[in-house]
Amino acid sequence: MSTTLDVWVNSGSLQRHTTSPQEVGDLLSVVQRDLAASQTAGLSDDRKLTIAYNAALQAAKVALAATCASPASSAGQACRSPRACSHPA
Repeated sequence: MSTTLDVWVNSGSLQRHTTSPQEVGDLLSVVQRDLAASQTAGLSDDRKLTIAYNAALQAAKVALAATCASPASSAGQACRSPRACSHPA
């Protein structure tokens, strides 16, 4: 794990995590499903954005899993804006 990720783990924002091909596949399936759903005719633009945003969050989880990390259980709730997710002090 890189030094920057170690800082995030030490701050409690991330936790060490061992992933599997199945887990990554499942997350990528959610990404594909949500990207397709975000194009559904008749949905409001706000709903489409919400669905696409969830796809982006799941893709970020895949990237974290590739680095042997995952969000701490409460960290995802706090990260609603770039400022909330800024590098820990």
